[in-house]
Amino acid sequence: MSSPPEDANRSSLLRPLHSKRTEGPCFYMLPGLGGHVLSAQVLTAHVPEPWRGFGLLYPSFLEDEPRRTTFEAMAERMVDDIRKHQASGPYLLMGYSMGGFMCVELARRLKQLGHRAGIVLIDVKLFQHAPLLPFHKRLPKKAYWVLRQRIERWTKRSKDAQFLAAKRQISNLGDQTKAPHKSPAFQRAIEDGRAAMKAYSLTEVDVPLALIRCEEMAWWDALHQWPDDYGWGKYARVVGVFTSPGDHLGMVRGPQLVHVGRAMGKALAMVRDAADQLPPSVRTVAPVFPIGSSSS
Repeated sequence: MSSPPEDANRSSLLRPLHSKRTEGPCFYMLPGLGGHVLSAQVLTAHVPEPWRGFGLLYPSFLEDEPRRTTFEAMAERMVDDIRKHQASGPYLLMGYSMGGFMCVELARRLKQLGHRAGIVLIDVKLFQHAPLLPFHKRLPKKAYWVLRQRIERWTKRSKDAQFLAAKRQISNLGDQTKAPHKSPAFQRAIEDGRAAMKAYSLTEVDVPLALIRCEEMAWWDALHQWPDDYGWGKYARVVGVFTSPGDHLGMVRGPQLVHVGRAMGKALAMVRDAADQLPPSVRTVAPVFPIGSSSS
């Protein structure tokens, strides 16, 4: 087994998320599209002890880094810093939205190097496994949201309108790369992330995976029929599915962060146990746990 390459002049992509925790099992967090490591700190603020989080900065945020426009290339870069920080597995990886696909590639790379790994995904949807609802069911849902947005514009509810605009951007209905107030580093991260998503072809990786999914669906998601595990059982060994209040964006905002943090703690424990104990050939049926469940 080779050791990670040494490069004294290269900046580390790792940043601590829980600076006051000096002991306990580690996990590595990837935010969504264009997300800085600071957003990972917010997302994991309520993960219970003894877990210690470390955020991974996308290479695009560092000016001295070459551009990487595939998840495979980004994973190759990130794995070096992970292994310098933690010599051996199991490695626990957590990703929100697009960050979940990065976790899959990180786990694949670590597995190739002979290490065990486990993944926790926060609402990472696979639209290829979610067919659209019949037209007669889609139409009233979409009409409701179109009417609601128009009413909000007419009544000048600026706060709500801005929130809905943010949802449209995240769902790729708007062009975030043209926002004039975004920093060049943020724009690079957005552009490289979108290029990576466009080029990505998801294939199976035999590692344990737990999914934390939203209880509610935003309107563009509600137009689809979703399996409990979003289809991840076709690609990994799903060991558990948890639910957290809110939709894709709402579940990681405000008071809902407490609920998702609690789910993260349970999912990490489940994935760690699976990585420690299950042989690679074993697949398990994934139970669904509401946040208030006593299962762990």
